[in-house]
Amino acid sequence: MCEYCSLKIYVQIERYSRPILAPLTEVEQLEYELINKTGIQYIQIPNNYCTMCGRRLKND
Repeated sequence: MCEYCSLKIYVQIERYSRPILAPLTEVEQLEYELINKTGIQYIQIPNNYCTMCGRRLKND
């Protein structure tokens, strides 16, 4: 197992509409403000394989 096997992977997406749900916490409120101002959101994607060594991380 390498040092990159446990890293989280995020993808940048561009939003054209505002989030529909009301924020539940102050952190969500700040995230929504950033999305409203920049239109950019980062979403964590599930990683089944390590990006560096190629080892399978999950048995699906």
